[in-house]
Amino acid sequence: MLTTIQHGRYSALSTDGLIAYTTADRIYAYDVRTHQSTELSSETKGLRSLQWLEYDSDLLALIYTNSVVLLSIDRPSGLFRINNGSKPSGDIATIAQLSPNLVLVIWDFGRAGLVDLQARKTFEIGNLKTSCDGSPYAIRRTATGRTTLAYLRREGAEDALCIRADTGVVLKETKLPTADAQSISWSPDGRWLAVLDTPIAPTGTKVYFYTPDAKAYTTFPRPPHQWTDDLGIKELTWPQATSSPSEPQALLALSGHSSELVLLDTRKFSPIAILDHTSNTLQPLHSNENKPIWQETVSASGERSYEALRQPVNPIVTRVKDTTDPKELGTAEVAISSDARYIATRDGRYQSTIWLWNASAHGAHEAFTLCALLFQHRHVRKMSWHPIWTSLLLIDCGESNAYLYDVSRPQEPPAVLSLPIPGNLTLKWIAHRDLKDLILLAASKSTWCLMYPNREPHEQLGDSAEHVHQMDDDEEQAENLHDSLHQILTGRTPMPRKSEASYTEMVDLEAESDVTGRLDDTFREKGKKEAVSVGVPDPLDDSEIF
Repeated sequence: MLTTIQHGRYSALSTDGLIAYTTADRIYAYDVRTHQSTELSSETKGLRSLQWLEYDSDLLALIYTNSVVLLSIDRPSGLFRINNGSKPSGDIATIAQLSPNLVLVIWDFGRAGLVDLQARKTFEIGNLKTSCDGSPYAIRRTATGRTTLAYLRREGAEDALCIRADTGVVLKETKLPTADAQSISWSPDGRWLAVLDTPIAPTGTKVYFYTPDAKAYTTFPRPPHQWTDDLGIKELTWPQATSSPSEPQALLALSGHSSELVLLDTRKFSPIAILDHTSNTLQPLHSNENKPIWQETVSASGERSYEALRQPVNPIVTRVKDTTDPKELGTAEVAISSDARYIATRDGRYQSTIWLWNASAHGAHEAFTLCALLFQHRHVRKMSWHPIWTSLLLIDCGESNAYLYDVSRPQEPPAVLSLPIPGNLTLKWIAHRDLKDLILLAASKSTWCLMYPNREPHEQLGDSAEHVHQMDDDEEQAENLHDSLHQILTGRTPMPRKSEASYTEMVDLEAESDVTGRLDDTFREKGKKEAVSVGVPDPLDDSEIF
């Protein structure tokens, strides 16, 4: 396995494989495809965070205490600044890009605005609802490149749903029947908009589903279906987003404060399965079939391995004290693969246990059954499916190890990757349609590294990469990526041992709408395009999506 180490504080990862990181006096961007680092800025004083904008994946937002600077990786000399404005609004908390010329900015105390980068003005969004547990806005992106902004508003004691085009024009605004809406989200394919109400609503906990043009479609629960959890719906989870926004998704999950997880189809939003962490799902489905159960063990010397357990087994209760906090009750995490074939779940009482479910509809005896069970040595912090290799699960236990488990090969134990940097690490997949490698990002507060499980240690990535040769491989590299990954997961491939430029002139964009400056060609001459508010195709025209 090949490992590269970079010194600096990791900050953000773009969808195009760009890693933004900082040192004491510089801000850099590292390109995973070219293995080159580019210096972007020397202004680090007052820097709070970095954020890549999803519309232009090479557009980086530098969020400072008093302003936000937008710059392009293609031309870091062309900069654009958005000032905080009046202090009663607080600091800028969120920034998102809707189109080449339109950016959504949300301040700490609920103020929000659409910043027109071409006209150099800010258009206020009044009464944006920020007093909710989840996100008050959601952005819908289609395969044609159009975007739609949906967000919650609160006027008096009533919630409202507002839809805006990527030109900023209001397309639809409608009152919601919710008592206190808590979150809003688009389905990954952009066909549905879900609004989750408060669990203590007088009419009972509900999720409201809308079409892209804000027309009410249905709710859940509804007769004859009931929600048996008295504390209401805790969270709504869609499948992981894919690189193809138009690809339909088959299901979504509703988790509560009990041990059950309800799966709904995305046609009628009716229950298709209930996954229970405490039922007899740990028993074999057939007398001649045993589900794989793997338990991690740590030897006295610190070596980690897995042993197979026989059914039936009982998960180990890890919660020491009883809690009354609703956030700590019931399902702790749900992760659905991008093809909606596999579901990984965790329960708040069993924080070191992972349930892996087969959600495939191929064969009634296989659909929505437990396909594997993992017992980790430490509490699990995060789970994530690979966006492309959808059966590969990354397990993060908050230590210097990464765990990879291929659900399509359930009889093979998880692979343990020893990370070359110590500390409490953050783990992320790096996946892009142009990247053929399996790449894992691990980051601490001062260092980050890239791990290539299917690469030989002697392979060279680029002149800018600092290579750490941890261990020589005795086997030849596999002819294709899947076979190479298979070697890692089966343990046949050995694991590694642990082990100035001046700041350019910026243009001020006052949040109060008093704006000076120019956009230059930072955004690839997109600033030359005239903003169109009329005469464009309706972005909510979904007549062909069904």
